[in-house]
Amino acid sequence: MSYVFMKVLESAPRRYDFGIRILSLGRIDRVHQEMAEWGASDGVRALDIG
Repeated sequence: MSYVFMKVLESAPRRYDFGIRILSLGRIDRVHQEMAEWGASDGVRALDIG
């Protein structure tokens, strides 16, 4: 069942983002914000893939 659910989520970016937001109870937004702030720090180098 969870395999099918993830396949449905992965079939469209908007659907994936919405599903992950629900599964994480909205915490994913805070994680994204913290990652962006960390990546913008002085002296930090990042490689963005994907």
